[in-house]
Amino acid sequence: MSSKNDERGRIGSISSSVILKKPRPDVARALSTESSTDWRSIWVVSAIAFAASVQFSVYFSSLWPFLQEIDKTATEDFFGYITAIYSLGQALASPALGFWSNRIKQTKVPLLSGLVLMFIGNLLYGNTEWLPTGSRRYGMLLARFITGCGGGIIGVIRAYTATASSISDRSRAISINAGAFALGLTSGPAFQIAFTPIGYPGIQLGPIKLDMYTAPAYLACVMNTVGFICLLTLFKENYAAISNEEKLQNRFHAVPKFDKAAILVCLGTRFAQMFVITNLETIGSPYSMIMFHWTKSQAVLYNAIAQAGFGLIGFFIYLSYIVLNLGKILNPRIMCMTGLGLIFLFHSITFPWPFYSGHIAYRTPPHLHNGTWVGNSTADAGCNPDFDWCKTTPSVNVWLYLITYVSLIGLAFPGINISMNTLYSKIIGPRRQGTMQGLLFFSGSTARMLGPLFMASLFSRFGPRAAWGMELLVTFVCFIPWLVMYKRMVPLRSSHLQGPGDKYQNKHGWVERF
Repeated sequence: MSSKNDERGRIGSISSSVILKKPRPDVARALSTESSTDWRSIWVVSAIAFAASVQFSVYFSSLWPFLQEIDKTATEDFFGYITAIYSLGQALASPALGFWSNRIKQTKVPLLSGLVLMFIGNLLYGNTEWLPTGSRRYGMLLARFITGCGGGIIGVIRAYTATASSISDRSRAISINAGAFALGLTSGPAFQIAFTPIGYPGIQLGPIKLDMYTAPAYLACVMNTVGFICLLTLFKENYAAISNEEKLQNRFHAVPKFDKAAILVCLGTRFAQMFVITNLETIGSPYSMIMFHWTKSQAVLYNAIAQAGFGLIGFFIYLSYIVLNLGKILNPRIMCMTGLGLIFLFHSITFPWPFYSGHIAYRTPPHLHNGTWVGNSTADAGCNPDFDWCKTTPSVNVWLYLITYVSLIGLAFPGINISMNTLYSKIIGPRRQGTMQGLLFFSGSTARMLGPLFMASLFSRFGPRAAWGMELLVTFVCFIPWLVMYKRMVPLRSSHLQGPGDKYQNKHGWVERF
């Protein structure tokens, strides 16, 4: 039996060498033609990515006060569930929507469905106050979950961007998409600020109660409606990178299988990237209040300034990739490894080493004066005396922290974002990428969901050293596979590019060219 199989494989290999050397005219035409990038469709889906990311970040500053306003019995723990459930919905929906997109071989229908889900979720959020008092917190929980499920279209958008752009335009197209998504994350809080003058309880417009908390939800509904109309009128699916080889259904010209180990490296990198940036956002305020003796208002102001600097650097990096098309010049493997190295360097510099001369100051607790508890404006600044690690943890220089955060993390995050996403799409090759892009987004959403829950507990129990040590460990563990797998982190070679002696596997089995 084995000899027959060997002989059958040998015949297949010989046949492949003949067919690959002199393909039929229609095959040769299909393999040699690459469609041009449809930039209008790229801009349309990137605009939708912007709208989806706004709907994630616009509630950052208002969600907790709104919850306290509509449900006085809501606790911080339940608020944590509401915050995390958006990422849970997104993590579950991303691969599901991607798989659906692959099965029906369409992008438009899953995108329309996601916009409908986000519309429903935001509409429910804006009308939570109409629910019975005891049910409002659960209404908000459900609203954010539904919106998160709709936000799973980001994976579909990323998949379309990868397959609608030619190989030469790939990094530029992904830069447009990733830049739009990042711009939405940074501008979301600005929309909330714009609605703050409305105040609470706001104004009543028929059945609509418009105030500083519900106005962002109605804005999101308008964004989703506009996106829905744009998809129906302006968007036309055009897959420049979907290989014609895949359409031939030919044993010797089918797209080779991608390197699963290389895919795992990218998934791990995405997890580490989002794990680090989310944790910096989560524990940034308590870290700075303890390390630099900042009050709550100072922590909000100075961290916001640092975030603005971070976002500004990221904007110029995305812009340079779009305008100068740097993806054609810079090696994505080197960029990913450099980004991880910069993250490691930031945490190494800002780690509270024993040789740092500064000392953490304790909080000044309220004291009893003439039968009345008296506090001061800095009562919330400094380290809680209940934490044992306060005595042994030196402080880090404030300027060292702010400058390295803006410069090093500001360079690392967008650099990894563009280069890793570009390389990931090329490793998968010229095939539909909905499911695989969904898995990549699932990895990032999981990190966004689990990271804060784990790191907040680690930080409060063991202090900045443990938190920063964990960040260093995650980054180092992620960097090692890039060194080991460096030669394999390359774009997939299509079958018609294989040279004599190459052996590759596709969906039909193994093929060898002589």
